[in-house]
Amino acid sequence: MDIIEQFHKGDEKGLKAAFHLYNRPLMYFAMQYVKKQEVAEEVVSDVFIKLWENRNRFENLNKLRAFLYISVKNASLNHVRTAEYKLHKLPIDAYEELIFEDADILRKIITSELVKKIHDEMQKLPEKQQQVFLLTFIKDFSPEEIGDKLGISLSAVYANKSRAIATLRTSLKTNKSFYLYLLFCFLF
Repeated sequence: MDIIEQFHKGDEKGLKAAFHLYNRPLMYFAMQYVKKQEVAEEVVSDVFIKLWENRNRFENLNKLRAFLYISVKNASLNHVRTAEYKLHKLPIDAYEELIFEDADILRKIITSELVKKIHDEMQKLPEKQQQVFLLTFIKDFSPEEIGDKLGISLSAVYANKSRAIATLRTSLKTNKSFYLYLLFCFLF
């Protein structure tokens, strides 16, 4: 049974599946607006509550996904504008159209989903490669700082970084550095 069928039957497994599928990308997406982890968590949680309340209104996963992203965007912007926010009430059909009308939101959605995919694949790397990758690309440490922090040589830093990138490139099923290029463009 798919998520939409579960939603229509009132089966909470559908909500759990939607949460598992979209929570992390929505968190990254909200963070681009609100800049605080706690606020992003609150925004995303509230949107999932709204999703469940409107569960019978979705015809397919694309409409559900559009609703989630537009709702998170609106809630995030409302939070930024005021301390108290209210979700904009739009007809469900309007959400899908709004995603494609707003190039900025589409870029942020793609970024959020790409970051989630890279994060998921990064979790599969050996521990040292994970640490070097995080310190290099997320925390922006220099190779010397990474070596000092992890107690490894500069050549070990470069080797772990190269192995991590090669593994991620392979696991993202690309022979080009397209995904890594996107990662670097969107994170910095």
